[in-house]
Amino acid sequence: MKANEAVTLEASADAVEYAIAYELGDGALKAGETNPEMYTVETTAFMLNNPIRTGYVFTGWTGSNGTTPQTTVTIITNKNKLEKLSYTANWTSAEKYTPTLKMEGGANFIVGMATEDAIARIGEGVPNFGAANFKSVDLDGKPIDTKFYQVRNGSIILTIEKAFLNTLSVGEHALNVQLKGEGYEGQTVSGQIVVSPVPGASHLPKTGDDSPILLWCAAFGACAAGLAVMLARKKK
Repeated sequence: MKANEAVTLEASADAVEYAIAYELGDGALKAGETNPEMYTVETTAFMLNNPIRTGYVFTGWTGSNGTTPQTTVTIITNKNKLEKLSYTANWTSAEKYTPTLKMEGGANFIVGMATEDAIARIGEGVPNFGAANFKSVDLDGKPIDTKFYQVRNGSIILTIEKAFLNTLSVGEHALNVQLKGEGYEGQTVSGQIVVSPVPGASHLPKTGDDSPILLWCAAFGACAAGLAVMLARKKK
């Protein structure tokens, strides 16, 4: 009986629920998302959904996970430490973090001779900022076809393929990246792609322009005609 009683007591202990409290500080979870308010010893590990707040950047949770804000918090049940948990959302004004665009390799090349892709890094050092904040990109106000670029995290890494670069004309081209997400909706960051002419190309006639050749032919014809007249006079 004593053994059975022990089993009953253990089962009863397993059923105890422990509360999880959250302080969101004027923030809220995204539509359709929730975080558990209770857990037991049988609860499987889960990750907290992060809140959002207009005009602010979520910098992480503090509380039962420690005093250093963490943007990724996973709750793992520990039989030896069952207790009430609490988490506080920490925020920083989005105005403190203004994403900038930095061009790397491939942003300067001779017309038609790009040998590598152009890479734009956007928002380096901005917390919780990444590919999800990318909305669209254009060059000189014209959208770039999605088949010519890729976007990945870190914060935002935009790669524009050389196949597209080699279609550009000589000159300075404005690269504009539109952002989205809490605190960034409507923002645009810009950079520049510079296409240089082929060295010495400015001294060559344009393709399809036959005017210099026609002038040379006319001049040659005039000289030939003049020489013929002179020879004819000498014979007389």
